[in-house]
Amino acid sequence: MANENQKNCIITAISHSFCLLCDECLKENETIELHNECNSHKRNLKLNTLLEKYKDNGIRQVKKGFYCEFCDILFATKQAINRHVTEVTHINNKGLLLLKKVENGVVAFNTIFIEDKAWHGLIDNTCIICNIDIPDENSHKNNSSHIFNLIQNKPEFNENDEIFRKVDGEFYNCLVCNSIFSKDTLSMHFKNECHIEKYSKCKELYSQVNTSNPKKRSKNDATDNERNIPNTMQDTLLNLKNELNAKESNKITLKNEESMNMNKEFTKTTKNKKETDPIKLYDESKKDNVSLSEKIEENHKNISSKVEGKSIEQEPSQSKLHEPHEAIEIAYKFAKKNGLKYSYGKRNAYFNVCDERISSSLKKMEDHVSNAVHKEKFLKSQQKTVTIPLKEFIKTEILIETGFGTNFVILNKRFCIVFSSFHMITHNENTVRCQLCETNIVLSLELHADTQHHRTLLNKTEVIVSRENEFIRKIRDGIYHCGFCNIFASTRKELQNHLMAISHREIKSQAIRISNYVLLDQVKNDKVKRITMLNNILL
Repeated sequence: MANENQKNCIITAISHSFCLLCDECLKENETIELHNECNSHKRNLKLNTLLEKYKDNGIRQVKKGFYCEFCDILFATKQAINRHVTEVTHINNKGLLLLKKVENGVVAFNTIFIEDKAWHGLIDNTCIICNIDIPDENSHKNNSSHIFNLIQNKPEFNENDEIFRKVDGEFYNCLVCNSIFSKDTLSMHFKNECHIEKYSKCKELYSQVNTSNPKKRSKNDATDNERNIPNTMQDTLLNLKNELNAKESNKITLKNEESMNMNKEFTKTTKNKKETDPIKLYDESKKDNVSLSEKIEENHKNISSKVEGKSIEQEPSQSKLHEPHEAIEIAYKFAKKNGLKYSYGKRNAYFNVCDERISSSLKKMEDHVSNAVHKEKFLKSQQKTVTIPLKEFIKTEILIETGFGTNFVILNKRFCIVFSSFHMITHNENTVRCQLCETNIVLSLELHADTQHHRTLLNKTEVIVSRENEFIRKIRDGIYHCGFCNIFASTRKELQNHLMAISHREIKSQAIRISNYVLLDQVKNDKVKRITMLNNILL
């Protein structure tokens, strides 16, 4: 499903957030999670339901027009919506966001079940995603290289809710039938009776998965909640209270169990004593009683220390149970201070340094931050990332105007970057937006790039010089921009995955070729020849 921001009609930029339902900019000290919990927002969300005609397409009417939850785009008119819902971008966004992992497979469109084998591209002991033969399918499915390729090779969709994946450059894998077709025969295959019959069976399988064994499904849902798979809002405070009550109950239960065990031991000891000497028996029992009392007390201490240690989580250092907004605010401030991404709605916190997601309870976050492994990774991360301001990084800057729509900037005679990417300007259908200034560009892209405000912000961006062969800029904590591809990444892990992707390497190779041709001594003063060569490279 769409993420929490999109489901709540909140659009975000690098440093600001705006609620389309409430028609207001979020306050500087107000988190998105806190805003989503306020009564006025909940009331607006309830009043502005999804439009009946476009319910399956995630279209909701807001004060400024119509908002698509799947694509995070705002439209002014219904005519624009009619065009949008038929576009490939929307269809693919919708399909991807409606995918859900279930046991032994994947559910698509909330209607059909895709078998695990088809999802992983396994046909007759061959993985068509990795393009290799495999002796063991189960072990290959868990292989890190396969998982990486699977993530990179996203499925595609069409307007009839068909799901398929492009493999080996020119062929397509129908995930319903788990068969391979050429581009020309794929559309014919979707109309074939065998495919239609298989599609119906996949719908039946989904119905069985969705209705069978409700108890087990509830248990799995609970597990999924812990893993942050679903997108439903959870009551964090209620869970916190239950957790605290459970801790108290566990303390008492453990102490009672230990006491009962000690009493059994005492009974067994006295029963085995000789009964011929009552006085001796009394003395022995008395001694046993004293030593047993000491033993019980010692065990209680051990249990208490165990309760306060790893086995049972200790309560937060504050004995007072905070009000909901106070508890969330305390946890949020702690997360912000320690470089965490805190998500109240999903009940988790993400540690960028460790690339790990844990429960958003304050205790869990405190334990992780104090952990030696986290501290070591944090220190390493600080040492690895070396940045300098863009203004200091640039020694030479050459603007290449090609005359066919795509201009380039060559920095330091090494990095050939598309002009719009250098200025962090993106194109989304009919919208041109400067992500740095957080504004849409109505007139000329070049005029905007030359404004004083834009130049000031651009020069303040930090270039990561520790990656010598990449042009990566750090916008702020946790936000990175790849200059070659004009793509933003919200975590270092996401950035690393992008830099390993085939698409990035191809774009980078093309940029290097362009740079080499432009900088050749024999053509650097011959503008006509240079642009002709650029055309040949790009075509």
